[in-house]
Amino acid sequence: HEVFPRLRKRHLIWLAGLFHDIAKGRGGDHAELGADDFLRFSEAHQLPLADYKLVEWLVRKHLLMSLTAQKFDISDPEIINEFGRKVADREHLDYLYILTCADIAGTSPKLWNTWKDQLLADLYIATRYVLRIGLEHPLNAEDIRAETQAMALAKLMDYGFAEPDVTVLWQSFPEDAFLRYRPEQLVWQTQGVLSNISMPSQIIVRDLSGNDSLEIFVRTPDRDGIFSGLLATLDRLNLSVMHARILQSSDGYALDNFITLKGSHTPDIKRVNQTLMAALKDPASIRPAKHMLSRQLKHFKTATRIEFSQQLDRQRTLMSLISADRPGLLADIAYVLLQKKIRVHDARIATFGERAEDIFVLSDRDDQAIQDEAVLQSLHAALLDYLEGRKI
Repeated sequence: HEVFPRLRKRHLIWLAGLFHDIAKGRGGDHAELGADDFLRFSEAHQLPLADYKLVEWLVRKHLLMSLTAQKFDISDPEIINEFGRKVADREHLDYLYILTCADIAGTSPKLWNTWKDQLLADLYIATRYVLRIGLEHPLNAEDIRAETQAMALAKLMDYGFAEPDVTVLWQSFPEDAFLRYRPEQLVWQTQGVLSNISMPSQIIVRDLSGNDSLEIFVRTPDRDGIFSGLLATLDRLNLSVMHARILQSSDGYALDNFITLKGSHTPDIKRVNQTLMAALKDPASIRPAKHMLSRQLKHFKTATRIEFSQQLDRQRTLMSLISADRPGLLADIAYVLLQKKIRVHDARIATFGERAEDIFVLSDRDDQAIQDEAVLQSLHAALLDYLEGRKI
């Protein structure tokens, strides 16, 4: 509602909306075919060259923003810089943002939610800043961390927290925490931890705007099974995980942050907090719940595809998993990883209609990349068995 009135020619967004999916079902890349269709349309109607080039680019690149937001870590300055180079200027960014929001919301009421709204807005704002300062001056991670800390600290001191208490807690946080979290998230997390610092674990839960989703932050002594146990418990609470951040502090704590969508039977915040706290007593013992698949899901076929790649510089292994989305999917994946003695360091969750495309950052128990092909093959087989109903 802020960006739309600034569009140079609003009728161009209608044309982009008309043509962006017009070639679906014809075989081939529908974005490329749709752009070719628009070329013929623009020639027939003698559109100005600048208008043609803008709409043709929008049709050809209409999936760029949603894929970037959902499949990549948009707290990474390199991702923002690369996306900024692709959109090139503010006009292309504004039009693409409007088209992306309309595309998701118009496809199905179930696809648009508070989380996707925030995710796309974060990408838009970060990219707008990059374009404003100039692509020759890319975002710098060190500057972002310093700015995030300064903004969060000022707000916490306004709330009455002592700077030394905040500083001591933050000294145990990894640097990525100040890169990946917005200042207001860091304020909320720090408030919750310091207000309950005498407890062995802290769990903080809040409603997000729109009241259709919850944000949950867990700080607990690090041990095997936390990620798996939390996901299984969230699934039992009828909460669908849309986003997960998994960090470790220097003083031995797991710092896990989840964005979840509420279900029809999700209890209130107090009950969610109590249930998660109980789960932390023995998280490794919690098995995923069994779900009866709906008739639609039984007939929706998406072949599960699992691929591994190495991040040798960071001593991590990337696992990309594509499969049909269904209730409890993430909990099942996390449980298999636990059984195979694999640690999860980050998870990027993306759902496109009925298809889940998730990326996990993994290591072995020694926090090293998994480079043994036999181990990766065994993990691949175990995941396929479990996800296709042959339980381990």
